[in-house]
Amino acid sequence: MNKPNIQTTKQVVPMLYGYSTPEVVRHNGWTKIGYTEQDVETRINQQTHTAVSSGSLNGKGMPLLMMVQERHS
Repeated sequence: MNKPNIQTTKQVVPMLYGYSTPEVVRHNGWTKIGYTEQDVETRINQQTHTAVSSGSLNGKGMPLLMMVQERHS
Protein backbone atom coordinates (compact mmCIF):
# COMPACT_ATOMS: atom_id res chain seq x y z
CA MET A 1 0.00 0.00 0.00
CA ASN A 2 1.35 3.42 -0.98
CA LYS A 3 1.68 6.14 1.65
CA PRO A 4 0.05 9.47 0.76
CA ASN A 5 2.52 12.31 0.12
CA ILE A 6 1.03 15.34 1.87
CA GLN A 7 2.90 18.64 1.53
CA THR A 8 2.06 21.99 3.08
CA THR A 9 1.48 24.90 0.72
CA LYS A 10 3.66 27.44 2.50
CA GLN A 11 5.35 28.23 5.78
CA VAL A 12 3.65 30.95 7.85
CA VAL A 13 5.18 33.42 10.28
CA PRO A 14 2.72 34.23 13.07
CA MET A 15 2.75 37.96 13.89
CA LEU A 16 1.27 40.01 16.73
CA TYR A 17 0.46 43.68 16.09
CA GLY A 18 -1.20 46.69 17.67
CA TYR A 19 -2.44 50.03 16.37
CA SER A 20 -4.92 52.81 17.02
CA THR A 21 -6.60 55.27 14.66
CA PRO A 22 -6.69 58.75 16.22
CA GLU A 23 -8.70 60.25 13.34
CA VAL A 24 -11.62 57.88 14.02
CA VAL A 25 -13.23 59.80 16.89
CA ARG A 26 -15.59 57.02 17.96
CA HIS A 27 -12.54 54.77 18.53
CA ASN A 28 -10.79 57.35 20.72
CA GLY A 29 -8.75 55.55 23.39
CA TRP A 30 -9.06 52.14 21.74
CA THR A 31 -6.08 50.01 20.74
CA LYS A 32 -6.54 47.13 18.31
CA ILE A 33 -4.31 44.18 19.13
CA GLY A 34 -4.28 41.26 16.76
CA TYR A 35 -2.66 38.10 15.46
CA THR A 36 -2.07 37.31 11.82
CA GLU A 37 -0.19 34.85 9.66
CA GLN A 38 0.09 37.33 6.82
CA ASP A 39 1.99 40.61 6.41
CA VAL A 40 1.00 43.01 9.22
CA GLU A 41 0.56 46.02 6.92
CA THR A 42 -1.73 43.99 4.65
CA ARG A 43 -3.83 42.87 7.61
CA ILE A 44 -4.17 46.38 9.04
CA ASN A 45 -5.19 47.71 5.62
CA GLN A 46 -7.88 45.00 5.44
CA GLN A 47 -9.26 46.13 8.79
CA THR A 48 -9.05 49.89 8.29
CA HIS A 49 -9.91 50.50 4.64
CA THR A 50 -13.52 51.30 5.55
CA ALA A 51 -12.78 53.13 8.81
CA VAL A 52 -10.76 55.90 7.16
CA SER A 53 -11.24 57.29 3.69
CA SER A 54 -7.60 56.93 2.59
CA GLY A 55 -7.15 53.32 3.72
CA SER A 56 -3.36 53.43 3.93
CA LEU A 57 -0.78 53.31 6.71
CA ASN A 58 1.71 55.57 8.50
CA GLY A 59 2.59 58.65 6.50
CA LYS A 60 0.76 57.37 3.46
CA GLY A 61 -2.55 59.01 4.33
CA MET A 62 -3.80 57.40 7.54
CA PRO A 63 -2.17 58.43 10.79
CA LEU A 64 -1.60 55.55 13.17
CA LEU A 65 -0.79 56.41 16.73
CA MET A 66 1.15 53.18 17.10
CA MET A 67 2.03 50.20 14.97
CA VAL A 68 3.87 47.35 16.64
CA GLN A 69 4.64 44.00 15.13
CA GLU A 70 6.36 41.10 16.77
CA ARG A 71 7.13 37.62 15.56
CA HIS A 72 5.25 35.07 17.65
CA SER A 73 6.90 31.68 18.09
